[in-house]
This record gives sequence, C-alpha cells and structure tokens, in this order.
Amino acid sequence: NLADPQKVVVVPAVLNELGWPDVDLMKIDIDGPAFEVLHSFDGQFDELGLLAARLEVNLYGNSDAWEHTFHNTDRFMRARGFELFALDVRTYSMSALPSPFAITTPAQSVTGRPFQAEAFYARDPAAPEWSDLATTMSPEKLAKLAAIFSVWSQPDAAAEILLSYRERFGGLFDADVGIELLAGQAQAQMKAATAVPYRDY
Repeated sequence: NLADPQKVVVVPAVLNELGWPDVDLMKIDIDGPAFEVLHSFDGQFDELGLLAARLEVNLYGNSDAWEHTFHNTDRFMRARGFELFALDVRTYSMSALPSPFAITTPAQSVTGRPFQAEAFYARDPAAPEWSDLATTMSPEKLAKLAAIFSVWSQPDAAAEILLSYRERFGGLFDADVGIELLAGQAQAQMKAATAVPYRDY
C-alpha cells in the first residue's frame, strides 16, 4: 500500500541511479512478487558481476510459468549460470497447535509439509563446466565468492575455490591459511572432537 502504482520501481535501474554497478550478493525476500523482481535482473547478472543470490522460494503453488515456486526459480537461475548450493527448508502445518489453540494460518512446525525455503545460488568457477568463468573474474571476486561460501556454511565449496585458483590470490591473503580455516569450519560443523589439519581432513 506504500507503493506508488504510477511509478514502477525496477531494482537494477535504481542500483544504476545509486552508482552501484558492481553487486556481489543479492537477497530477495519480499513476500509477494519475488519472481517478478528476479526477472527484472535478467540479462544484467554478468554486467553487475553478481556472484551469488539468496532467494526465498515457495514449495507449493501451481505449475504456472510465473508462479513464485522453487522449480521456476531453479530453472531461471540455472539457465543463467548459477548452481544451487543449499536449500534451507521450512516446514509448516495448518494446525500446528492443539485445540483450542489451533490457528487457521500456516505455522512453522517440525512435522509439517515443506512449505518455503531459502535457496542459495552461486557461480561455480571451480566446476569443470564453468572453468572459463574464472578467467573473467578478478582475484578479489574469487576471494569474495569463497567468503560467501564460508558464510553460507559451505566450507568445502570455498576450499575448492582456494585450491583451484591459489596462485591468483597473490598478496590478497594467504590461501594456505584460508584452507586450514575452512577445514576447521567443516570439522566444527560435523562436531568433530578435535580438528585435524587440512591434509589429514
């Protein structure tokens, strides 16, 4: 209700007006026209230098091509060179609480049906089919992508970047130290009693 129907806001155009031509990470979570907003970026991901996107998707809905569902988002992102790295699924129930506390709207629950999810998409220059992509990315962009993977709790994907392009990082940071930190992160996620060095891991 706060929007002006006479003034359509196109997000990439706003970024351009703000002088932000380089965007590493994008998140769309607007409880409504998310798929339409995603489409407004079509053809501009490369120009913006986008590395990754975190998108809320619905795991329900019809098969309409413009329905904001996971299968439509996944098809769109993969066709534009992004791979799915994680899917954080939320389950909901229509009556999550016992009567007389039952509610009529969906509530997040442990045993409910898959309802929505956060989908984590990123470029993957370490994959053989995308290795040409790395030649267009600066060392700083590669390092940022590795950092995004680490923040997303994907340390093995981050380590792949550091191992594949170790020589390109030069004076940015010590890739060997980074790999050791990522090995520690991976083992912490597995609740290992004691962390071992990367080579042993």
